Amino acid sequence: MNTTTTNVTNAADSNPPASLTPMMKQASGTWRNFEDALKSLSEHSWVFSNITEAVDRHRVTELEAQEKNKKIAELESSLQAHLDQYERRCIKWDQEKSQLQQQVEIDQVKLNKDAQMASKKQEASHAQEKERLKKQLDAAEKTIATLQVNLKEAHTKTKKIESDLVRCTGRMKEWEGFVSLLRPVDYKSLDERVGQLITRCHSIVRKHFFRNLPIEFFANGPQWDHQTRSLGVPLSFPPSNTPAARYVRMAASLHLIAGQLCTSIFKPCYIPESADVSEAIKETLTQQNIDNPKKERLTRALLLSTYEPEDIDDAIKQAANSASENVRKILSSIGGNEEFRKEIEKLFLDAAQVWKEAQHSTKMVEASMKDDDFHNWNWGELEEFTSAHAETEPQPALQSIHMLTLFPRVYVRDDKHIISSGFVLWDDAPIVFAAEQELRECILARKSTSGWNGNSSGGSMRRERRLSTLPDRRNEVTASSPTSSRAENKAPFLETQRPQMQGSKILNGTGGKG
Repeated sequence: MNTTTTNVTNAADSNPPASLTPMMKQASGTWRNFEDALKSLSEHSWVFSNITEAVDRHRVTELEAQEKNKKIAELESSLQAHLDQYERRCIKWDQEKSQLQQQVEIDQVKLNKDAQMASKKQEASHAQEKERLKKQLDAAEKTIATLQVNLKEAHTKTKKIESDLVRCTGRMKEWEGFVSLLRPVDYKSLDERVGQLITRCHSIVRKHFFRNLPIEFFANGPQWDHQTRSLGVPLSFPPSNTPAARYVRMAASLHLIAGQLCTSIFKPCYIPESADVSEAIKETLTQQNIDNPKKERLTRALLLSTYEPEDIDDAIKQAANSASENVRKILSSIGGNEEFRKEIEKLFLDAAQVWKEAQHSTKMVEASMKDDDFHNWNWGELEEFTSAHAETEPQPALQSIHMLTLFPRVYVRDDKHIISSGFVLWDDAPIVFAAEQELRECILARKSTSGWNGNSSGGSMRRERRLSTLPDRRNEVTASSPTSSRAENKAPFLETQRPQMQGSKILNGTGGKG
């Protein structure tokens, strides 16, 4: 009985009813799908984690964008307020200008009245003076008789004066003995040595100022503008390392070095006590050389014989050190450093040794950066400054320079001999236009952004890459052809001019501008 019951029960367990079989199969398949889904979720859980992080970052980015848009709106509002304020100031300035013009007219009327009154008073004063002179004439006629008596005494004094004249003539001969210290200068040697100085000066400047400046120099736009203005050189200085920007930095450096050469080194004589006295004597001797060359030679010879050679050498060293330090300080804002100062000091010392020979010349050797002594002076030009950026279209100049002296002209006025015609950069040189054009673009970029420290630096670098495709003539350091239009209408003084610095890279011939 029990065995039968067990078998029936087992049969019932192993053979479920036919109605439950599909449901069990469906439940089993659902369970397997659920297990597969759990397994897939476990394998790709990192993907869902990254999606969550991306959503969070997107929310933060949206908040930052909203803050920046708000800041831009505030800056635009501030800019409009400043523009409105500027317009109100312009109106006020126009009103003040009108008032000042009216006041000038009133003052002019008053001045005319005062002049008329002064004229009447002057006429009355002349009448009184005429009467006074008449009385003096009467008195003078009475005095003539007395003077005739004194004539004999004057004759005696004349003899004494003649004796003094003989004595003074002896002293004059002694002074003229100082002139024997002067000797005719070897122009060929002096020409070559001055030419070598020009080549060295150009080489030093190219080495230190044609190089690329670190970007930190341009990081602060207003500071760069202030520093370049403090150079005192009327050129545009783009805040970049394009060829045009480096060329104008070279030109400014050459100009400032030339100024120190003229004021500190190229002097008729060195006065150890004072550099200011040396400069004053230079002006005096230059004028004497125009009015009375013989007097100039005597004065210069006397001054040269006054001091011992050791004192002169000390004065030269002091002048070279001071001049080189002045140049370094001024040019530090565009890359001047201690290495540059040492090289320039050595150049100044060597230039002084060359100039000592010129100081002892029987004919005064002059150096000048100005263009006012002779008309149509045939200044030299550096080829790399005239040919670089030759395709640049001329634009209205931001600066007015006419010419910027890069090296002084050196000449002997009495012999009409030119040792060096000097070098200048003219206001129509291609690099001047290229630098001004680049600076204009930079100024426009600043106005279109919120400030220099914004995206304008990126714009400057883009302009630098674009302008750097223009020619960069690093090795072309020759003077422009004498067929330049500036060589026309030479003054008679220049008829003896010849190509300078034979054998050097700089001078091949020169072109001048009247």
